[in-house]
Amino acid sequence: MKAKVKKPGQRPLVSIGMIVKNEEKYLEDCLKAMSPIREAVPSELIVVDTGSTDRTVEIAEQYADQVLHFEWCDDFSAARNVSLEAASGEWFLYLDGDEILEENCGPIIEFLKLPNNPYGTASLIQRNYSDYEHTEYSDFHMIRLYRNIPGMRFQGSIHESINPFIVPTKDISVIAHHDGYVQGVNEKKQQRNQKLLLLELEKNPEDVRILRHLADTYGLQKVSDVEERTRIAREIIRILGGNRPDHTEWIYAYHTMVFSAIIRREYAAAQQLIKEFFQDKNEGDLAADMEMRYYQGNIYFDCEEYPSAREAYLEYQRLYQLYQDGKLNTRDVYSVPIAFAVPYNYAMSCYAVAKCWQVEENYPEMKAALEHAGPLTEKTLERSDASLMIECLYAYEAGDFSRLPVLLDQAASLKEGEGWKDFTIWFEKRFDLYLQSKQDACLVIAQSDSQNPFAQLCRLRTAQTREQAQELLEQLLDDPDAVKTPLFADLLYATVFYQFDLQRTLSALDSSLVERYWETLAKQRPDWPELLDTYLMEHPLQESDPPVCWFWQTRLMLSLLLSPEPDTKVLFQQPWLDEERFASLAQRYLDAMTHYCRMVYQPAMLLPENRVALPAEYRFVIGWQEAEALQKEQGDGACLQRLGEMLQEFPLMNRLIGLFTARTRQRLEAQKQQREEFEALAENVKQQFYRLASDGQIAHAAQILESYRALCPDDPELLLMQSQLDGPRYTLES
Repeated sequence: MKAKVKKPGQRPLVSIGMIVKNEEKYLEDCLKAMSPIREAVPSELIVVDTGSTDRTVEIAEQYADQVLHFEWCDDFSAARNVSLEAASGEWFLYLDGDEILEENCGPIIEFLKLPNNPYGTASLIQRNYSDYEHTEYSDFHMIRLYRNIPGMRFQGSIHESINPFIVPTKDISVIAHHDGYVQGVNEKKQQRNQKLLLLELEKNPEDVRILRHLADTYGLQKVSDVEERTRIAREIIRILGGNRPDHTEWIYAYHTMVFSAIIRREYAAAQQLIKEFFQDKNEGDLAADMEMRYYQGNIYFDCEEYPSAREAYLEYQRLYQLYQDGKLNTRDVYSVPIAFAVPYNYAMSCYAVAKCWQVEENYPEMKAALEHAGPLTEKTLERSDASLMIECLYAYEAGDFSRLPVLLDQAASLKEGEGWKDFTIWFEKRFDLYLQSKQDACLVIAQSDSQNPFAQLCRLRTAQTREQAQELLEQLLDDPDAVKTPLFADLLYATVFYQFDLQRTLSALDSSLVERYWETLAKQRPDWPELLDTYLMEHPLQESDPPVCWFWQTRLMLSLLLSPEPDTKVLFQQPWLDEERFASLAQRYLDAMTHYCRMVYQPAMLLPENRVALPAEYRFVIGWQEAEALQKEQGDGACLQRLGEMLQEFPLMNRLIGLFTARTRQRLEAQKQQREEFEALAENVKQQFYRLASDGQIAHAAQILESYRALCPDDPELLLMQSQLDGPRYTLES
C-alpha cells in the first residue's frame, strides 16, 4: 500500500531506500511493517532490484513509489547509491528486504517529527537471528537514518557506510528483525562477504573496520577458522596501538579473542584475556562488559569454581538490567554483537547462580536465584538439564516443594502441551526412591489445580481411599500419554497394592517397555517384588484365560527370577526371596510358560528340529521339560547333565538353572548317603547273624535271616548264610 500523506510537489520528510534480490519470502512483511511510518509522515519508498528471478519485483511494485533496476557488480555501495540518488526526502532511511521493523515504530516517527532536530544520524537495533524460531539472536546498533545532504554517498563494496558521517547520532530503540544470518543462509552470505572484504582489504590493509567484518566471515566449526579469527583480532589491536581502549574495534577484538579461546576450551587463556580487557579499558560500564561477565561466569562454572562463577554471573545480571532499562552505555554495540542481553541467557545465569548457592547449602539464596529466573520458556525447557534439574534439586535438598506445582503447569503449557513429560523425567530422577520426601512432594502437586497426567499420578500416589485410587487409575489407564512411559510404572504398583485387576492394567501398558517398567519399580519401590509375588500367588490364572494374560504372567514371574549378577540384566535385588520361595516361584513360572507355549505354538514347532525358530526363553522351557523327563526315566545323573548343557545355552537363566542343579546334586548326594548307610546297616545285620549261628542260636539266627532276605532279596551272600543254618557252623573268625 503506497503512502498517501505526501502532497503533490511536497518534499518527503523521509525517503526509504532498499536494494533487493529474490526476497519474496520476506519482502511483503518488510514493506507492510513500514506502513506506520509511511502513514505518519510524508515519505517515499524507492526499491532497487539487482536481478530477482522470483516475485520480488511484483511485490515491490504494489508498495513502492519507484522500482529501479540495477545490474549487480559485486558492489553494495554502487547499488545503494542508485536509491540514494533517487531520494528527495530530508532524511534517508535504508533497509534490506529481509529486515522487518517491529510493530512499534513510534520512536522513529517521533524522531522524524522532532522540531529543530539537532541530530545528523540515527541508529536502529538490528536483531540477527540464528534460528527460524527466533530464540537465539544478537543485537547490533546499525546507523540507518541519515540527514540527506548534497554530496552524500555510500562507500565500500561490502558493509557499506555513508560518507560524510554527520554527528551527533541518536540511538533509536526500534528493532529490525533480521533472518539473513540464520544457520545455512549465513554460510553462503559469509562466503560471498569474505571474497568482497578481501578485495577491500587489498586497498587498505590496516582498515580495522574491514578487518572486523572479515573476522566475522570465519566460522566456529573449523579449528583453522577459529585461529584466523584470533589472528585478525590481534592484528586489529596491533594497528590501533596506544589508542586501543577508546576504540570500539579494540573492544570487538578482545571479545573475539575471548570467544575463540572458549571455543577451543582454552579457559585459562580466556580468563587472562578477560582480565586484560577490564584492566585496559578506560570507560565505565559498556554493553560488551555484559558479554565478558557472562563468559567469565561460564568458565568459572565449568571449572567448578562456584564462588567466582557466582560473582561473575551477578555482575552480568546487574549489567543486563541496566541494558534492559536503557541505562547502559551502548556505544560499543556498533562493533560488538550483544548476544547475551536476552531473557534466555539471563535465566540460565540465574540457574547457574542457584547451583553455586546449592554447593554452599544456602537454600534461601538458592530459592531467590530460581525466582529471578522467571517462568519456564520453550528455550529454558530445552535446557531442562539446567532449569528443571536445579529446580528439583532445590526441592529435594531444601524440602521446599512449593514451587513444584507452578513449574509443572509452566512446563505443561510448553512443547505443544507435552512439556510436563520433561518435568516428570527430572522429578523422578531426583526423587528416585519412594521415601517420605517424595510422598510429601507428590502431595503438594496433588493438592494443586494442575490438570495433566503427572499431576494425576501424584494424586494416585497419595490417594486416601481405595475407591479414589481406582478412579484415578482408570483415568490414567485411558490416557495414551500415561501408559507409554515407564515413568508411570506406579500404575502397576497401585494395581497390585490395592488388589485391582492386574490384567486390565497390563493390557493398557506398552508391552515393548516391559523391562523398563520393572527397572523403574525396582529402583523406586523396594517392596515391589514381594508385593507382586504375593499377588500372583493369590490370583492364579485359569487355563481358560487368553494367551495375553499368560504372556504377562510369565513376564512378571521372570522379572522376579532373573539373576542379579553383573553380566546379566539386573532387574531386582531380592533378599526376601529365600530358596524355598524361589523354588515355588520357579516352578510356577515353568508351569505357566509351558502352558503358554502350548497355547501359542503348533506342536510341530516344539519338535527339536524346529526349535531354532523359537525365542530363547521358550527353548529354555522345552529344555527344562526334557530335563524333567530324563530325571524320571534315567535318574538324576542324566538330568544333571542336561541342566549343565542348558546353563551354557541360557546364561540369563543361571540362577534358575543353578537352583535346580544344586537340588539335583543334593538329591544324588542324599541317595548316595542313604545307600552307604543301608550297606553299613546290612553288614551289621549279617555280622549279627553269623555270631548267632556260631553260638548255636539257630532259631534266632533264622529269624534275622528271614528279615534280611525280605530287605535284600538279591544279595548273593544269602546262600552262604542259609548254609550256616543247614550245615557246619562257621565262627566269625573263619
